[in-house]
Amino acid sequence: MNKDTVKIQGLSGLVNEQAELAKLPEVVVPEIHERIPKSYEEMGEVIYLDLEKTVLYVTQPYANRFKLDAIIKGITLGDDFPPIFVSENPDGSYNLECIEDPLDENNYAGHHRAVAHLEAKKLLKCVKVKKPGEKRSRFPLKDVPVCGDDLAFNEYLATKEFDPRYR
Repeated sequence: MNKDTVKIQGLSGLVNEQAELAKLPEVVVPEIHERIPKSYEEMGEVIYLDLEKTVLYVTQPYANRFKLDAIIKGITLGDDFPPIFVSENPDGSYNLECIEDPLDENNYAGHHRAVAHLEAKKLLKCVKVKKPGEKRSRFPLKDVPVCGDDLAFNEYLATKEFDPRYR
């Protein structure tokens, strides 16, 4: 083997395949444990917001009555909900952050969980992220109207089918 080739071991276990070093880009792949956090605490500070005293801006202009009722039922029965992701504004208010949850693939942004916790007068578990996203939440949670029409019911049924945790 000359200085322009290198041994490569592929996934199939084949050895001694050669590649030209000049054509290989330098790729650094971090270890899997460096890319996926093992807890919410690794993603930011876990806080509990009192939504009656705190301003939270959310991303959706309305809330679905049927989804809210399902979540409130879960709150009443003591279900453990994953946190929502928030960032803090300079004035002490918070923005809902639309961040993909690496620990729970069914953890949506949290808009309906936030509204439901406000209605149930319960603290909302959140992760205050270290770096806010680019998308800005712009609807004050307390001003979000609740919709309970046929379209909302069909949306709820589709969500319930997708996520079995919905009641």
